[in-house]
Amino acid sequence: MRLTVLEALQIYPLSHAKLIAGERGGSRVLRSVTLMDDPDIAQWVKSDEILFTTGFMMKDSPDQAVSLLRKLDERGAAGLGVKLGRFWDRIPEELIEEANRLNFPILELPYEFTFSDQMTALFNSELAERTKLLHGVFDKQRQLMQFALKQNDLSNLFHIISGILGHPIAVIAVGGHILYNNGPIPEQRLLLNWPWSIKAYWEGGKKERAYRIPLLHDNTCVGYLKVCTSHSLVFKEEEALFQQASEILAYHLGMDTQGISYQSSRYRAESLLQDVIQNKITVDGFINKCVEYGIKRFAKPYQCVFTILDRNHVNAMEPVLMRELAKSSALKSFDVEHFRLQEGILSVFSLSDQVAKDSLGLSRAISENLTLCQKIVPLVPLQSYVSQIKFSIGELLVAYGECIETYKMAKRLKIDQPVLFYETVEFNSIFKHLPEEVMFGYCHHILSPLLIDHKEWDEELIQTLEVYLQCDGSMTETSRQLFIHRNTVAYRLEKINDVLKVDLKNMNHLLRLKLAFMFRSFLVSSK
Repeated sequence: MRLTVLEALQIYPLSHAKLIAGERGGSRVLRSVTLMDDPDIAQWVKSDEILFTTGFMMKDSPDQAVSLLRKLDERGAAGLGVKLGRFWDRIPEELIEEANRLNFPILELPYEFTFSDQMTALFNSELAERTKLLHGVFDKQRQLMQFALKQNDLSNLFHIISGILGHPIAVIAVGGHILYNNGPIPEQRLLLNWPWSIKAYWEGGKKERAYRIPLLHDNTCVGYLKVCTSHSLVFKEEEALFQQASEILAYHLGMDTQGISYQSSRYRAESLLQDVIQNKITVDGFINKCVEYGIKRFAKPYQCVFTILDRNHVNAMEPVLMRELAKSSALKSFDVEHFRLQEGILSVFSLSDQVAKDSLGLSRAISENLTLCQKIVPLVPLQSYVSQIKFSIGELLVAYGECIETYKMAKRLKIDQPVLFYETVEFNSIFKHLPEEVMFGYCHHILSPLLIDHKEWDEELIQTLEVYLQCDGSMTETSRQLFIHRNTVAYRLEKINDVLKVDLKNMNHLLRLKLAFMFRSFLVSSK
């Protein structure tokens, strides 16, 4: 059993219990349950055990109850469950005060259920969780086996292994050089107590644990794998899975020196790019290091695309996305470098003169690739944010900032387009501090002729005009995004011209309309 006290309180019938003291200790791990029928029970209690009692042995002595509580805390017990109604009508106040001081959970157990009912429910829950975990381990073993049998591109070896295990990992060469680390442990602490013995070992505390495994190839240690886990308890089946992963890594570390060296260089380049973002090093310093690591210098002009991943899925999603980006037919015609960052993947596209003039071509390629990735992970939404075209390597940080600003504005305005360009929201960032009454007045002045009976908007025409403006006046792209015929778009635009008394080929008219729709988005998002 490896539940926390709070998790146990979600299981019926223990869900009818009340946590009346020691709430801050709700994260204590509960491994087993024991019944209290002996005044000297504390000396037999094991760490992470919870005691159930009717209070009979201490019903006449609150001081004895407080003393027992302290001993239980010293022994590392998970908590104390008391069934009221027979010997105690209520928990003594001094016991509650001491439990709160010690952050030691006390549960008021439901009287209508027996201890056996509650213990059985906990054990059944544990059995179900263990079965689910075993199925997950078997599935991961299958994935590891399939990966080991494939003789394909191993450029994402470390990241793929981390994705299959479902845990962050660190890989350290035999000389103490960090080849890869996507875990929470800072690099300065990864090599604590180096050099290490050649045996598997659990290290760290409850909040920051890692399973360290030597990587042995032909009976020679070629490095170490650290699997980082937030769980305080890991089953033997999971440890065996980590061992299997270490064997695959050991084989490739021993056989593919050149490929591993390239992965190590990419990892260092990605770490340096994170330092650029945090203003720890200059962009020129980063570019020079990339050249040293064998990563080609970016051609000019270039454009940055940042695909942001949900924090809860970033470890599982990054290897999938990197794999799809590497083999994507939609992106084969582009010269691009991909870098993993903490929030997602930053892609730097070096553009030809033709591509630089056709932003829709890049947008379509990215959209097509995201659609393919979305089919693999349908429950995790994917969106990419694109900077303006840059002509100087020194503007790399500016391009990244534009991607982030585009993401923030899309979140504020609730824009769910799969690919969004900075140009689309650039005006928004300039006018975002304008008073709402000014926005409303301007929006109503420009678009009011599209009101039906002065109450509701003609949504069909509004949507067509909005998409038309987003597509930079391309009727073909507008028809594609709206899934309607090009002639239908032309008809609607002609109607819009008549109703609004505008010329959609006039730049000033287009600018006024774009401002109106931008203000409309702000007003909708603020409600």
